[in-house]
Amino acid sequence: MSSSSDLSSGGSDSDEEFGPPVATQSLPTLQIQSLRIRDHVMVTLDFEKENYGLWRRQFLDALAKFGLTHHVDGSPAQATSDWVLADFAILSWYNATVTPSTLEIVADRKDKAYTLWRSLRSLFRSNRDARITYLLDEFHGFIQGELSVVDYTSKLKQMADTLRDLGHRVKDRDLVHNVLRGLDDRFQHAVPHMTSGRLPTFIKLRAFLQLEEQRLARQARVAARSALLAQAHAFYAARPPAPAPSFHMAAPGVQPAGAGPSAGSPGSRGRKKRKHNSSSGAGSSSGGGVPALGHHGAGSRPPAPTTVAGTFQGILGARPPAPATHHALQATSSPAPSPQWDQAALIAALHQMSVQPPSTLGGDWVFDSGASSHMSSGAGSSHQDGASPM
Repeated sequence: MSSSSDLSSGGSDSDEEFGPPVATQSLPTLQIQSLRIRDHVMVTLDFEKENYGLWRRQFLDALAKFGLTHHVDGSPAQATSDWVLADFAILSWYNATVTPSTLEIVADRKDKAYTLWRSLRSLFRSNRDARITYLLDEFHGFIQGELSVVDYTSKLKQMADTLRDLGHRVKDRDLVHNVLRGLDDRFQHAVPHMTSGRLPTFIKLRAFLQLEEQRLARQARVAARSALLAQAHAFYAARPPAPAPSFHMAAPGVQPAGAGPSAGSPGSRGRKKRKHNSSSGAGSSSGGGVPALGHHGAGSRPPAPTTVAGTFQGILGARPPAPATHHALQATSSPAPSPQWDQAALIAALHQMSVQPPSTLGGDWVFDSGASSHMSSGAGSSHQDGASPM
């Protein structure tokens, strides 16, 4: 077996940290060979992801759990079969927890658990001084921006762990100061509060900023809802009030004021009928517009007497119908026109009736109810002999 003095890929182990001492008594060889390392090391080491620090911690914890740390800490090799079998079991754990592309860079056919451990450490810590310089510049210049509190603090913690893996340990106090320095303007009010007394740890600071982020998000939602309600109130207040609807009763056949009667309206038909009666009466009567009544013969009946109501109906037209029910109410923006009467024609008709002479025929006219076949000018029987027609 080769000792640590024979390794050329390693270097000084003074900066290597293996944690507290562990028991030297390891598990039996058969149990070590039957272990499933993926149940204990969850991270797969990848050169592209630079996750060496996390993988290293989990791998060392598994070695300490099973009493195998002396295989990678530089302890002298033991010339026993159990030690050799345990060392080959650790080599198989490398194959299960490191990507093949990373192993191709450092693997060798004569590798042991210690030599491969040192090769991987050298690969991820090569040019560490230059890497520390660049990473420190990024670490101290990193700001939150649009990141959430969880993403921002996790990124800073990851850079601090990488610096520690490179040999530059970042204290928790320095990490807290750097988190406060790069906070967004939304959280600047928390800086005096967190630094007024004893400086909190990184874990406490992260929890406080998470609660503050939730409070600010709730405050923004309440402000947005209040602004929306105020905008809606201003919109409805600026609108002019709607005009109140006016209702009127529109009777069928009534036209607005100023509109002449149509050809088919009741008023026009009444005036045409009145003119026709006047012209026909002028040729049959010498006294005026009312035709003269003469004695009737047998089987004839006199015309219906002319009444004032009939004359008014001929002048003014048909009587308007009854007012419409509430279903016929119509909402308009202007008042309903009132019906227009022909006042001049009414006065002329009354004047004509007042100057017309009464009938010159003597006696009272009696309408036959059907008991006789004719009308008589006297109140008694029409037979001279007084005998019943029966």
